[in-house]
Amino acid sequence: MGKGIEIERRYLLSGSPADLVEVPGAHITQGYAEAYIGSYTARLRSKLQVDKTQTCWLTHKEGSGLVRGEEEEPISAPVFSLLWPLTKGRRLEKIRRLLGRWEVDEFLGPLAGLWIAEIELENKDEDVYMPKSIADKVLLEITEDGSFNNYNLSKLDAPPPRP
Repeated sequence: MGKGIEIERRYLLSGSPADLVEVPGAHITQGYAEAYIGSYTARLRSKLQVDKTQTCWLTHKEGSGLVRGEEEEPISAPVFSLLWPLTKGRRLEKIRRLLGRWEVDEFLGPLAGLWIAEIELENKDEDVYMPKSIADKVLLEITEDGSFNNYNLSKLDAPPPRP
């Protein structure tokens, strides 16, 4: 089990960065267990890579914003399927493309049209280098905006309004 701290900055984008338009990505399906206690969430995630390799994870996150606690444990596809019904009403799908250390998510289904870029940092004071293709699409930083965290997004029928 990976236990530790996640330090991550997130940005709302107006669309796909130019150099990612034709890049294939991993298909991610994730949902959140019904229990949401304070700032603690339990996430189930299935990731289907371009080569059709599937990995599944159970992740516990605590806190919000730039620095959060995170514990991840790999689980089998059958265990994922067994737990998936617990996430009803709190699910999302996205395609994740990589650009260096950056992850760019294109949301699908009811959240179609929503694009978010994120980068994991070594420490909270690390300088962030943003490729021009991402910078050209940034609407605003959403690291501290809870309305754009994946748990809250998973409960929506449409993307949140853009500023």
